[in-house]
Order: sequence, then C-alpha cells, then structure tokens
Amino acid sequence: MQKENNPLKDSSKRGYLHTFHKFFHLKDQIKLEFDYHHHDFCKIAILIKGKVDYVVEGKSYRLRPWDILFINHSQIHRPIIDSNEEYERIIIWIDPNELIKFNTESSNLLECFVDSEKKQNCLLRLPFKQLDVIKELLVKINNEKKSKSFGKDIYTNVLIVQLLIHLNRFLNERDLINVNNDIKYDKTVVAIMDYINLRLREDISIDKLAKEFYMSKYHLMRKFKYFTGYSIHHYVLKKRLLLSKNLILSDVSMTDVAIQSGFTDYTSFFRAFKKEFGVSPKNYVKERSNLLSFEQVEITGE
Repeated sequence: MQKENNPLKDSSKRGYLHTFHKFFHLKDQIKLEFDYHHHDFCKIAILIKGKVDYVVEGKSYRLRPWDILFINHSQIHRPIIDSNEEYERIIIWIDPNELIKFNTESSNLLECFVDSEKKQNCLLRLPFKQLDVIKELLVKINNEKKSKSFGKDIYTNVLIVQLLIHLNRFLNERDLINVNNDIKYDKTVVAIMDYINLRLREDISIDKLAKEFYMSKYHLMRKFKYFTGYSIHHYVLKKRLLLSKNLILSDVSMTDVAIQSGFTDYTSFFRAFKKEFGVSPKNYVKERSNLLSFEQVEITGE
C-alpha cells in the first residue's frame, strides 16, 4: 500500500513545482495502490491505455482511452488501477500560482480546473476532431522535453499554454461526448461534501449534518467513510487545513487564517497544521519554497 505521505516532512515523495508545469509520459504494469491524497498543484490526467477508475471528491470516474481528467489543487482523489493491464498515461502538473502570470483580464487558463470542480464533473471526452489537436500537442511536448535544442524550456512552456488554451476552448463546446454513464457516486454523500465545503468557517458537527440530511449519525458516518475513504471529522479537518494553506499564500494574517478556516482559536489551528504538514503555519511558505525533489513521485506521476 502506497501511503499518503506528508509533503513537508518527506519532500522526496511529494512534489512541489518550481516551474509552472511538470510533464510525465509513463507506462508500466505493476501493482500500485494509493490512499486518498491531494496536491498543492492542479493535475491533468490523460489515460492512453489501461483500466483505471479515478475517485475525485466522492465521485468515481471510469476512464476510457484518451479521456482527460482535471483535478484542481486541494481536491482529494485516488486512482484505482487494474494491475492486470498495462497502464499508460500522461500526467501534467500545473502550479496555479505560477500559471496566473500567463493570464489576461479576459482569459484565465485555470478555468478548466475551476469550472470542472464547480460543475462536479472532472471528466472530458473529446470527439475525434478535437482530440487530434490535443494528441498533436502532446506529441510535440513529449518530443520537446527529450530534445536538446536551443530554447526547449521556453518552447515547452509555449506548448503547455497552447494545450491549456485548447482544453479551455473545448470545454465550452456543445458537441462533447456525454460521460454520465461512466461517473458513479452517491448523491447524498456528494451533497454532504458540498454542504461541508461551503461551510468550512462554520461549526460543523455530526449531529448537525445528521439533522440536515435526515439520517442517523451512525448511518451517515458509515456511508460517508465508505464512499470517500475519510471519516467526516477527518474530511472537515483536512479541508479546513487546505483552505488555511491557500489563505497563508494570500498573505492573510495568521489569526485571520485560523478564524477563516473554521478553527476556534489559533492554538488549535497551530497544532493541527503542524501535525498535518510538519511545519508551523508561519514557516509554511519558507519551507514550501525549499522543496525541490520529484524523484519518487516521478515513478507514478499520481
């Protein structure tokens, strides 16, 4: 079992981007099992070959060859891989804090991630014409990554931006292939997750949730754990801490970070943050910028 590793305690097993992207083209047939986890970066997963279900925030996506999956930063997810088949995929990591430098007033390249999360549908399945455009760009990116030509880093950046432009454009087209039959989830559990994520700054108790969704709290807890892999308490705490990291990176004062993340006081926030990430909230930005290693994560890209 590949456990979820602490990104700040063990930098060799969790990647942080120091350019705005990281590109992987991987092929293997080994037994890989992942716990539910999250990243500080956005991720595009493209299945080329294999049998994979991706669970993202309580929804399970059965991927078909050349399906494109958008996972926004801080979304909790887990790939379930059939080790009996060769697994070939392209994984692209995108640092949202760096990508915004390419944005304009009218064009937000992160829209594909934001929109997918908002619509609660991470899966894009393109018709042949649009898919050919994406395939051609992926081949160019992969070739450029291997080349030693002058300006390869600059040209790769240009190609990644071009890829994101096309993906954002295609997401707004009307002739996309319907993927509803390949998305499985429990409506009540997804509704509970929505309720929690909209109210992270409020008091969220099991009793309150049970009353809101007309369920016994024991049935609610069992159901939530079964579909998400998290206890409700752990999920709420995890989401509050992920929110706090975004607030810290936005230069919000530490006291306000604690309050806006739903903690009753700074002390409880400090303890929970340090336990989860291995560093104090005040040192988070400094420690994050010192993480450079990708070696172990590059084995899987997940």
